[in-house]
Amino acid sequence: SGNSQTGDYSGNSQTGNYSGNSQTGYRSGNSQTGHYSGNSQTGDYSYSEQHGAFSASVSTGYGCSHYAAGKQCIAVAWGANSTAKGKKGSYICLAEWNEKRTEIINAKFAEIDGEIIKEDTFYKLVDGEFVEVTV
Repeated sequence: SGNSQTGDYSGNSQTGNYSGNSQTGYRSGNSQTGHYSGNSQTGDYSYSEQHGAFSASVSTGYGCSHYAAGKQCIAVAWGANSTAKGKKGSYICLAEWNEKRTEIINAKFAEIDGEIIKEDTFYKLVDGEFVEVTV
């Protein structure tokens, strides 16, 4: 399956394996349950969930949130002030930007192990370290 959305406040759900989605609208949302699925978002304050095994989600918008709920998923929150969380055994990747949001000053990748990086807990990058946050 494949889908592309460009409107603000857009929503999408995909359940087929090997699905793909791209969204560019402000405050858009996406949920995927198929294995090996992928999602990309560029709209500010967007939200994405990945439930299928071996899936990935990437965001470049400001203040986006990701949830890697499936087995061996990865949530990449690359936009400024973005957050990510997931299930044990999945991964999060976050970037930290300068105050003007013109350059990345730190980036970090980690496995959700349940101890150092807790399961189902949102994190953002602050001074190069993962910090728990409430979203």
